[in-house]
Amino acid sequence: MILTIVVICVGLLAFFLLIRLLWGTKHIRINSKVVLIAVGVLGGALLIATLSGKFHPLAAMGMMVLPFLRRLIGLLGLLPVLSNFARSTYHTGSPFHNLFNTRPNETSSSTQTDDLSMTLDHETGAIEGKVLRGQFRGSTLSRLQDEHVIALYEEIQEPESKRLLEAYLAKHRPHLTKADSSQQSETSESEMTVAKAAETLGVELSASKQEIVDAHRRLMQKLHPDQGGSTYLAAELNRAKELLLRKFKT
Repeated sequence: MILTIVVICVGLLAFFLLIRLLWGTKHIRINSKVVLIAVGVLGGALLIATLSGKFHPLAAMGMMVLPFLRRLIGLLGLLPVLSNFARSTYHTGSPFHNLFNTRPNETSSSTQTDDLSMTLDHETGAIEGKVLRGQFRGSTLSRLQDEHVIALYEEIQEPESKRLLEAYLAKHRPHLTKADSSQQSETSESEMTVAKAAETLGVELSASKQEIVDAHRRLMQKLHPDQGGSTYLAAELNRAKELLLRKFKT
């Protein structure tokens, strides 16, 4: 009788140990320590039962509880999932809060240069900007008149700031980027100086003919209308190139 009680206690100990290990294990593997411990303890219990002549009654009891044990073990495998589900519900109020790893507060992105602070709305695709220095300092781009935006573009020297402003123009003022280049060339012909032309192409005043041609080609690959640029900018690049190359024709 005492031996039977010992066998039952050992079996219960193995069972509760199995539950504890399964609860703390996120991924159950067939060759894991859980299986080895369970087999070792239960095997020892069966050996004691066999030597004491109690094997047949225990075997009969085992056959009766085996179907329930299988179902219980299957349910135990879901415990980590249910635990994570409960923690997610407790901390966020919804178990699906992190399903798609969304960040509800990040609906826009921003970037900043010395001249401009630009913001892109991810939902609408709208671009807004604020001028940080120069004669239009403190103004938002959406409130500037077309002629002021053009003046701002001519005032900005930083390449990255120019690219940001070009992106704004392409999105919200395409009529400026599609304006007739010859008309704009005539209206600003007198304003283009050699120094301005050199700044436009990003070369020195003493640049060679090949350096001017290479700089023009490199910028046209980025700012040509066929590449997503504007007619106005392409015209400015062409005028700058022609003006700088004049000294090599005389």
